[in-house]
Amino acid sequence: MTRRAYQKIKPGLYEVYWKSGDSSVASIGKDGDGNTWIAPINWVFIGTHLKLKAWLMITRVVLI
Repeated sequence: MTRRAYQKIKPGLYEVYWKSGDSSVASIGKDGDGNTWIAPINWVFIGTHLKLKAWLMITRVVLI
């Protein structure tokens, strides 16, 4: 998923489809600077660089 694509996602609860073929339920929101964050309920990550990598591993998101 490109930066342009994930920055357009509105806050909510989503089914996230990963390039690996798996999926997760995740909360997606915006921080105080307007950056989009993701919090999958079945795994965690720490650090800004890993957040970017997470977005690159996503094929699509579907609002629940």
